[in-house]
Amino acid sequence: MRAQDLGQRSQARPRLKLVIAGNGSELDHLQAITRHDDRILSTHRVEGEEKTVADERLRRLPAPDQA
Repeated sequence: MRAQDLGQRSQARPRLKLVIAGNGSELDHLQAITRHDDRILSTHRVEGEEKTVADERLRRLPAPDQA
């Protein structure tokens, strides 16, 4: 997903939060363009048990068109 798309989607659903997980090549750019938006959080790469818990929570979330 392009950085512009993230911003547009975030503005379209103002009550939702977005978590960017990982440490890929776009991390610095994404943090720079989202640093003033408290609805967008970034975190390190998620591994092991932490990933299992995150995956389970994501599966329980309603589909975007239902939110």
